[in-house]
Amino acid sequence: MTTLGGVIYSQSWDSPETNELREEVRRCFSFVWGQADSGWCYVGEGVKLGDADKPVCWWRAEGSTTVYRMIYGDLSIRDVDAADLPTCTPTTATSQPNQ
Repeated sequence: MTTLGGVIYSQSWDSPETNELREEVRRCFSFVWGQADSGWCYVGEGVKLGDADKPVCWWRAEGSTTVYRMIYGDLSIRDVDAADLPTCTPTTATSQPNQ
């Protein structure tokens, strides 16, 4: 099974590709975690890299009460209506990182 973490850890820590990927992931999570009360939820444990239909995480879009941004296993980001969100059952992270 190929997961995002598996891809990162399978590379040399000194390779330019790994450094670039690690920085992109860091920026993404810094952005999400920096939003208080963002409705953040992580459900990506076991999601394979490339799984276009499996959510990894989501958060409420800035300025909205009903639209969420969802990242999928293929690393695409799509807007999802709050009524269409799956149940937030975190697997390895808390639903609110600041807790």
